[in-house]
Amino acid sequence: MRYIAWAAMLCVCVPAVAGTVSPVRIGDVPVGHWNANRDTKVYDNTASYTGYYYPGGADVEDDIHVDPHQPFVMTGFSFGYYDSVATPPTNYVSATITFYEWTSDFQVPGAVLAGPYTLFGIPSPGAWILSYQPDPVVLPPDFWMGVSFLDPDYPDAGLMIYGPPAIGTSHDLFMQDKQGPYSVSPVSDFCLAVSTPEPASLLLLGVTGLLIRRR
Repeated sequence: MRYIAWAAMLCVCVPAVAGTVSPVRIGDVPVGHWNANRDTKVYDNTASYTGYYYPGGADVEDDIHVDPHQPFVMTGFSFGYYDSVATPPTNYVSATITFYEWTSDFQVPGAVLAGPYTLFGIPSPGAWILSYQPDPVVLPPDFWMGVSFLDPDYPDAGLMIYGPPAIGTSHDLFMQDKQGPYSVSPVSDFCLAVSTPEPASLLLLGVTGLLIRRR
């Protein structure tokens, strides 16, 4: 009887995923690469394409846990998206990327750690993996990475679903507009990557920062 009561307590205490949402199958489409990032990846989920994407433009926040699991200097990130608009007003779309504090999978994203970075004029339509190099910023080993496409001319733009990650980990859930968590089939992970400099470049960044402070 004591074991049954303990099991019941576990059932009550473990949070549930808020809901399952529907992806859209796009099949085996060619994926273009724009501004490839050659720094060392500490999280990489840009290889295992599932043939699906998640449309709608909202801020989709995926949990990211880097490898090695320690604070690092972020100097680049990548995201893969698909836009189905066949005859867009222009051949470009915009995206906003924000990095948020992570406490647990079942607590909404916290304070902004980096960004928001709003990128205008990125390619459309079709499937693309885009890389960007922001100013260096130190991030913890666990965080949420949010990507949104809020251009009304591109209502169906969204992240492509990839998984599992080749480097680092991401749990099988995500947040949307800081609500959730949600799950999506076949896997609740998106085409994202985060990078840090090579050790020699990281040393150079440290020396440059020291010289700037001394001035």
